[in-house]
Amino acid sequence: MPADIPAEMLQGLWRLSRKRIDAVGETPTHWLLIELRPAAGLGALGHVQTYRSLWERDPPDTKPVRAYLVSDRADPDVLQTAINAAITVLVV
Repeated sequence: MPADIPAEMLQGLWRLSRKRIDAVGETPTHWLLIELRPAAGLGALGHVQTYRSLWERDPPDTKPVRAYLVSDRADPDVLQTAINAAITVLVV
């Protein structure tokens, strides 16, 4: 990256390119990481797994985290892979 990029432009670039889960929920006992995706495929599972891994690397506290994928549909391979990866899939 060129050295003469203004600091405010670098800050904007960082804010636009950082990884962000769609929603985070909190209960008294655990955190919920929620990815919303139409027609959830393998890429959606990869996103949820990545977000969970990043969260576990730098958690805000000691409560465990649970991963959720919410979609209008998901094929059987995605559903089975989610079960294997401890990701809850909600088809709505």
